[in-house]
Amino acid sequence: MKSWLGFTLLVWALAAGSCAPNREEIVPVSSRELPAHLADDESEVRQVVSDFERYLSGREVFYRDAALETYLRKLTVPLASSLDWPESMKLRVKILRDPTVNAVSLMNGHLYVHTGILARLDSEAELAFVLAHELAHIDHRDTLYQMINLRRKTVTFKVLDLLFTPVASLVGAGGLSEMTLALIYASSVTGYGREAEAGADLFAIEKISRLGYPAQAALRFFEVLMAEKERYKEGHEIFFLSSHPSNRRRKAELTEWIRAHPGQRSSARRGRYLRATYAVRLENAKLNLDLGRFYHALDDVAKLLRQNPEDPAAYYVRAEIYRNLPANWEKVREEVSEERWKRLEALGQAGRAERWREKALRDYRKSLQLEPGYAPPYRGLGVLFLELENFPEAKRYFNKYLEIDPAARDRRSVLRHLKDMEAMMQGGKA
Repeated sequence: MKSWLGFTLLVWALAAGSCAPNREEIVPVSSRELPAHLADDESEVRQVVSDFERYLSGREVFYRDAALETYLRKLTVPLASSLDWPESMKLRVKILRDPTVNAVSLMNGHLYVHTGILARLDSEAELAFVLAHELAHIDHRDTLYQMINLRRKTVTFKVLDLLFTPVASLVGAGGLSEMTLALIYASSVTGYGREAEAGADLFAIEKISRLGYPAQAALRFFEVLMAEKERYKEGHEIFFLSSHPSNRRRKAELTEWIRAHPGQRSSARRGRYLRATYAVRLENAKLNLDLGRFYHALDDVAKLLRQNPEDPAAYYVRAEIYRNLPANWEKVREEVSEERWKRLEALGQAGRAERWREKALRDYRKSLQLEPGYAPPYRGLGVLFLELENFPEAKRYFNKYLEIDPAARDRRSVLRHLKDMEAMMQGGKA
């Protein structure tokens, strides 16, 4: 299904004349009202966004964690303290179950933070910069300006492929599917333009500095974006990252700001951030695994295990990643950078499969060593030995899995495996 939000906004953008407003006419929300001839445009776009959010609310696209939502809310409120928004704009922060590195802001004051960006950031200061940047886009009405600019055919046709050919199936994991914030993502892909991005960056770095965060966190954020481009091939969120005004240039501009504004000693509050986001980062690893983004998932787990090397759940997820790799090596080739793939290719297909299975076996066993009563690794080992056609070992682990978790959701599937293996073993004896 193509995105009805994207289609509706696109039709709206093409419906009227082809003239775009002067940027000076799009005044900040917190300063004064729009000129009358633009107020109707804003009202129409707000209605489309409202309709979309009602559609979204009935689908399983949000990551729910009351403690994390409270943490994000307490973090965001001070960032928006200087913004004088009307009562109709309610500041809200929601978490989307989407492993791409992104955050999206809507004109009604709502921020959507992807699980993917929470997994890649390393401190509260970095997240504060991201949130402040998105708040600036809302206050500056950058989305409205972008939507009206779609009346220019050169911009419209630039985003047509995005609207009607999804930026991979990744956007909106867990049910969001192609029904994403299509045109808002289009703005992310085409960029709001150098002036708008620079303005949002300046607002964000000034804000976090005043709140006691180190301004260097902004630089670290751009290092995260550039690292993604170096480790993975073009495509997925890399399309978003590479299409913004040069991240290197933006980082350089912020570096100059920091030099001109030497700050006092401050804390990035890294430990608090890592503790608050641990569970969502583990969930993001599972999302990446489900979407076949195996090395993204491995990177997620590696970060978790550096923080907590005694987590049986993290070892289990990593074992599942390694177990799935041999049958999905072509997806790996599409995912990782050429340099990374060359190192894997040198092992040969059989060598890669053997190496990955050995790592899966090691991590399943490590998970059980840490928590012998943890059921999932027993199932994983059962599947691994089934794939290796070692039926006695597969039966042993499957039976142990059902012994620990007799009400397992996949009980029928496991019993079917046990029945099939018994039949094959009896057939072999005959």
